[in-house]
Amino acid sequence: MLQSLLKLIYQNNIMPVLDTGFYFLIKYSIMNKGGIMLPFARMVKYGNKVIPYVPNFTKLVTPAVGYSFTCTMLLDVNGSVWAMGLQNGGIFGLGNTTQVTEWTKIYSNVKDFWCSTGNGFCLIRTNDDRFFYSGLDKWLGNNTTNTVTTFTECTSYFTQFGISKIKEIYVGLDYALILGTDNSLYLLGDNKNSKFGLNTASYFNKFTFLVDNVKKFCSSITPSNWIIKLDNTIWRTGTTSHGTLGNGVQNTYIFPWVQYKGTPVTEAIDVFCSASYIGIITKGTPESCPMYTMGYQADGQLGNNTTAGGYKLTPTLSKTVPDDSEFIRIENISSRGLVYYSSGKIYSTGYNNNGQLANNSTINSGSFVEAILPDGVNFKKSESLVAGNDATLYMYINNKLYYAGKSPDNISASSSSVMKEFPLPTINAST
Repeated sequence: MLQSLLKLIYQNNIMPVLDTGFYFLIKYSIMNKGGIMLPFARMVKYGNKVIPYVPNFTKLVTPAVGYSFTCTMLLDVNGSVWAMGLQNGGIFGLGNTTQVTEWTKIYSNVKDFWCSTGNGFCLIRTNDDRFFYSGLDKWLGNNTTNTVTTFTECTSYFTQFGISKIKEIYVGLDYALILGTDNSLYLLGDNKNSKFGLNTASYFNKFTFLVDNVKKFCSSITPSNWIIKLDNTIWRTGTTSHGTLGNGVQNTYIFPWVQYKGTPVTEAIDVFCSASYIGIITKGTPESCPMYTMGYQADGQLGNNTTAGGYKLTPTLSKTVPDDSEFIRIENISSRGLVYYSSGKIYSTGYNNNGQLANNSTINSGSFVEAILPDGVNFKKSESLVAGNDATLYMYINNKLYYAGKSPDNISASSSSVMKEFPLPTINAST
């Protein structure tokens, strides 16, 4: 069929609408009666019009403020950030705070970007190592809550620390953290109630040392902060009203950073701490590892086979998971349960009002259920991007974006209880 089409093009001399090189590829293919690998879509022209193509994407972020403000942001291989959805505080840098209903390019020449849980602010790092932000300015540590709706340079905060010393960056509603090349954690921004284990100030307007020998910062939007150290021990500090500090008390604080030694948890593979609960995947056998949860649940967030409300103030066995398991960093305010992936599968628990568990249901689940993937789609961690928020679960694979739950454009009629494809942004070859 393809050969017939190519022959028709060649015999009718439809050369003016084709790149010369492409025309001769067609001619060569027909004359030699052989197959042909077509050029990329960006090489094909109809008259003067370039066919748009979908770029590959390297990062997917889905910040949210509960179910009210959700958005989707993507970084493509060309260094452009695309955004869609609701933007609390003007995080898209478009000069306003209004909803964006179609993919919009908000920045170019980007090396990396971050957006905080709670849609507090978006932070951009350009290819020439300059930094810009848009949104609320409280994270700068000046005890202000101004709304900045255009991208504003903040490079000086990072050059003062040392650009070459940055290993990882984490952002929260009112703070930014740097994990340095020295494996120490540094804070810029809000420290009220000594939630980061320092009692010298409530706000820091330059990156300030917190704790050393850090492998990973594990918290989300919470005054309880957990880390995994280089020796795989877990430490925490801060306050809680939900029992997420693991000392058997609902309303409590721990100061400064203190190692968690609660039985049976000793070493951690991964930890995720949300506003009201915490999950810990611990080291076990080579085949499987125990997962423990604690804190508050109302809709099955802890994955302990019940949706009944209540507090678990000590680690409760949720299930045993394969040793390649890892939590998906859900942008979670409170209701959305834990989500993890392992062995090519995605599992979720908890609130399911929009179908965000992707199990062809809108009923809350007190146990982990497997996400139903589209036919023919095989999930591989190394080849995929997975993210989510209170209302939606996303997966990007094979240059396609799928969602379950609330759609990226925030149209309730488009909600889906199974993974459904959503169109990606397209660009022209000349863009």
